[in-house]
Amino acid sequence: EFGHNYGLGHASFWDTSGSSVVGSGFNDEYGNDFDIMGGGPDPEGHFHPQAKKKIAWLDTADWVDTSVGGSGTHRLYRGDHKDTTGVRGLRVPKNGGGNHYYWIGYRKGILTNAYLQSGVVLNWEKSGRSWLIDTTPGSADGKSDGGVVIGQTYSDPSAEVHITPVAQGG
Repeated sequence: EFGHNYGLGHASFWDTSGSSVVGSGFNDEYGNDFDIMGGGPDPEGHFHPQAKKKIAWLDTADWVDTSVGGSGTHRLYRGDHKDTTGVRGLRVPKNGGGNHYYWIGYRKGILTNAYLQSGVVLNWEKSGRSWLIDTTPGSADGKSDGGVVIGQTYSDPSAEVHITPVAQGG
């Protein structure tokens, strides 16, 4: 209930029944297992980057809004440690921008998930609402292995978005 006091909704998951990443599906209201406002770990849970931006826990220096059609390499710091500074969220326009974005975050503090230890987690924002997405639809581990690990690429060809974590720093 803590997040509701700040104006946040539940941390949801976009459930496509394993058929796609952000295609036809339905809202699983508490389905984001990596966020305390969903099914995430408690009490050490955190909000996803879009929520932290919404409540001003990330100011303009703490997240990057990438440009449509642009490319680049960005250093992303973990967003789930109290002493972390620097960029802790990347927002990538989806389908030409407007109200559709991918939010990229790094959640190393969830020690039980190997995919998050060496990869990033993606949320899909549409008109101010955000959903965890499963970047490996139809896999045996479901959304738990949805983190994009170092060296793998998540591609959304229709949006011309390709996300590849390339290294892990200290």
